[in-house]
Amino acid sequence: MYDLLVTSGTLVTGTGSRDGSLAIKDGRIAGVIEPGKPVEASKTIDAAGKLVIPGAIDAHVHVYTPYSPAADTIESASVAAAHGGLTTMFFYIGAVRGARQIPGTIYRAIDASGLRLDEFFPPIIAEGQKTSKIDFGIHCLTPPDRGIIDQIPAAARLGIRTFKFMLGYHPARGWGFDDRLLTIALEKIAGSGGLAMFHCENGNTIGATEDQLYRQGKYDADHFLQSRPSTSEAETVRRVARLCHDTQCPIYIVHLSSKEGLDEVRRARDAGWDITIETCPQYLLLTDEDTRRQRVLLKMAPPLRTKADNEALWDGIRQGYIDICASDHAPWEMSEKLQAKDFMEAPFGAPGVETILPLMYSEGVAKGRIIANRLVQLMCENPAKRLGVYPEKGSLGIGADADLTIIDPGAKWTVSSTNLHSRAGYTGYEGRSVIGKPVVSLRQGKVLLRDSHLEYTQPAVFMATKPV
Repeated sequence: MYDLLVTSGTLVTGTGSRDGSLAIKDGRIAGVIEPGKPVEASKTIDAAGKLVIPGAIDAHVHVYTPYSPAADTIESASVAAAHGGLTTMFFYIGAVRGARQIPGTIYRAIDASGLRLDEFFPPIIAEGQKTSKIDFGIHCLTPPDRGIIDQIPAAARLGIRTFKFMLGYHPARGWGFDDRLLTIALEKIAGSGGLAMFHCENGNTIGATEDQLYRQGKYDADHFLQSRPSTSEAETVRRVARLCHDTQCPIYIVHLSSKEGLDEVRRARDAGWDITIETCPQYLLLTDEDTRRQRVLLKMAPPLRTKADNEALWDGIRQGYIDICASDHAPWEMSEKLQAKDFMEAPFGAPGVETILPLMYSEGVAKGRIIANRLVQLMCENPAKRLGVYPEKGSLGIGADADLTIIDPGAKWTVSSTNLHSRAGYTGYEGRSVIGKPVVSLRQGKVLLRDSHLEYTQPAVFMATKPV
């Protein structure tokens, strides 16, 4: 007798699809049942006409931290994610005490002095276990502070083995790394079985351009793309890929946005280097024209680029050079965006955790850009494998956590901020028609989402990652 049987759906993995049923017991997948075979279960979910995939994962979510008053807490981000069909998220937490105004400038710099990671992260993990509606892991946003760098092994012992370096911002913001300190960090990450994550833009050259445009009164939505050219992304991809190769540290490049950056990825991948690439729906679907139209609401880094970049990234997905699709959910309340006195002071980022899976199905699978198996690779299998939580997550195999997302491929709906759950209160996809929608999800074998309502609210599990 099984606890639950998900019947009559099309089971989709990264390698194939088949008709059948999934039997679940004690929160795990206990059997894959052939069509028509009689099975006894306490409860049944009929998935006829629908796709059953492993619980979808968002590998790139930002939540409220001491230095960054984002709109979404761990709890509210998880509510939005769950409504979007996700069952696991990985969110970024900066290893910093806070931020301070830099006298005589418009910038705020971060402060990491004296922070102990073995004291800093446990309360955050406890908050996630108490308030998150879905399972979660944590990435460490790593400042250029030797005291924090030396504690990388301590973070790894807590199950946090992914460390992100923010290379794309004006040095005055406090995130700039020189190659010497970065090399020390990479060696410690490699020695801890970890993964180095990079925002690949050159903050030094961007900072100079930002300053120049600001003095000219041109730092605005109409000139934003000019301030962060794709050549800056490409140069940084090339540089950090070489550093990681030389230190034998695996590399994960977040939110790749340009054809030029992808060209550098191809060179590194074709040389056999250990490099994983993520992109996001906004870099596949939106352009600089959207930034010019929506202004501060779509100020993000990297910036939205061109249709040619969109198409190059879709090609990169089809050709296997892009491994993961994530949202880079960086929510700020719309009022905070709009009340900034100028474009420079408007915060970077936009919401996306709730729309990522529906958009990738609608614009990818339904429009024939990718097949459903590739979607499962991008949002289930590959993030679970690369972030050290496979096969518990990202799999329909026997013994895996019974995390499932059931998609109705024929559901037609329209994206509207009135129906979304992030505290940001807006979306860059307002009014977009979508086909396909997550209608049911399971977490640990219990119904989490059903018909746009959340049901399962038991404590979330912190996914301590295994060595890469």
